[in-house]
Amino acid sequence: MSDYEELRRVATGRPPSAGHGVGFALFLRSGMAAWIEACAAVAPPCGAPRLPPMQRDQLLPTDMRGEVTMVLATMALSVAREGGLRT
Repeated sequence: MSDYEELRRVATGRPPSAGHGVGFALFLRSGMAAWIEACAAVAPPCGAPRLPPMQRDQLLPTDMRGEVTMVLATMALSVAREGGLRT
């Protein structure tokens, strides 16, 4: 996201931050799709960190899993009964 904000900063006429703004030339020459591809190629993967199976199993004790499932199901069903989420 910070790369996009930097690109936006330069595109709106403000000077690039020190050591940044190199993606603007690619954006001007090849367009937004090429800029997005280039960023995706060098960006670290995002998302939840992968935990080894042993650590994953320790996140929630086995005896509590059924109770947590019931609480989450009850919450989801009550939202559905009320007509869904409102945005």
